[in-house]
Amino acid sequence: MAGVMSDNSARIRVTPAKVLFTIFTQALRREPMALPPGGTAAHVRAALALEPEVIAALFAEAQAAARPEPAPAAPPAEEIAAPPGVEPELELTPARGRGWVLIGAVALAGVVVLGGGGAFWWHLHHAPPPPAQAATAPATPAPAPPAAPDSQLYAQAATSKPAFDTLTARATAADPEAAFDLATLLDSNLMPRETTVSKDDTAAFHWYQIAAAAGMPQAQNNLAYAYQNGQGVAPNSAMAVKWYLAAAKSGLANAQNSLGFFYETGTGVTPDLNQALHWYQLAAKQGYAIAENNVASMYEAGAGVPQNYATAVSWLQRAAAQNEPNAQNRLGYLYYNGLGVTRDYGQAFHLFTESSMQGVPAAQMNLGMCYLYGNGVAQDVVQADTWFLIAQAGGDVGDASQAMKLFNPPLTAAQMAAAQSAAAAWETAHQGK
Repeated sequence: MAGVMSDNSARIRVTPAKVLFTIFTQALRREPMALPPGGTAAHVRAALALEPEVIAALFAEAQAAARPEPAPAAPPAEEIAAPPGVEPELELTPARGRGWVLIGAVALAGVVVLGGGGAFWWHLHHAPPPPAQAATAPATPAPAPPAAPDSQLYAQAATSKPAFDTLTARATAADPEAAFDLATLLDSNLMPRETTVSKDDTAAFHWYQIAAAAGMPQAQNNLAYAYQNGQGVAPNSAMAVKWYLAAAKSGLANAQNSLGFFYETGTGVTPDLNQALHWYQLAAKQGYAIAENNVASMYEAGAGVPQNYATAVSWLQRAAAQNEPNAQNRLGYLYYNGLGVTRDYGQAFHLFTESSMQGVPAAQMNLGMCYLYGNGVAQDVVQADTWFLIAQAGGDVGDASQAMKLFNPPLTAAQMAAAQSAAAAWETAHQGK
């Protein structure tokens, strides 16, 4: 049986819809305005361009999230969120919706545009400063190459023309497993390293269609991915949703996770945080680490559910135990700040280190902050600058640049040279990993 496409990498993601949902929720709860972690002024500007019906749907979800829940008997300490001063139902017209976004954008401008780094910069001037905000957005479902299919014919077809012809003949005779194996041989993302077969994404798409139509969940998942990314076919989010749904209903965990991502971001469907959580949870209950991280992010942010750090910690611990890098970083952030768990700088430092070694820029920033202030590790300004440089090279340019201004006294030329040398050595050692 051929292998299943899986996600073993994750990216930090914030969308205009997520930023807009946060703005609405904060306004309804009478809370101070602040962007969600990873949000920027560009996200606010993009939110202003959303369609009126999307704005209305997000506002309705924010109303549901901001409305106090009836308290059960003897509730756990963090189980119930009871925001003060929530108004009765509000009617949202398209014009009024854009007005809410504009109000939120103006309120956030001081944080995002005028504040030179906003809430992050404010936190850095208070001792002991928390590290850079961990990513609360779930990981993207973009899959990385999985293990090769385990059929003997597949292995032979990778390097033998007669075996490849035999596999092609079986696929042509409508053998769904042969069609799927043939597709993975031709798929530029999945083809084995040692092969004489030329990649052909258009042909791979054709064979995925044959296997998917026969009801093979793995093929349905890969067909959805092809539609999502325009691989061998024109991009089509609606068709991606159709095939992810088919695979998800069969219980395929990575398809369930991807479908949750589509519902959360409103890709090919109307944004629906309840549906997003539903599909993330189904995948997480199968032990799928990316989905465990995604469920945790929704509880941490209070997106579609009452905010509950203890529940977030529980899911993050499961994902981190599977070496999921973004979960390690965000669990470290919760340990650092004592959110849902007893504050433990040593454990935070350990988790930031594990995540940093897998190349997560936010974790590298956080590790640098630990070294800068001696939290969980002996203070070492050269190590701090080293990790800030590594994070900067990885894409965390703004926060890293701000953090480099915190050295007091400023680094000497020798210290800066040592950090630059160490960062360059790390980058060389980890190229391609």
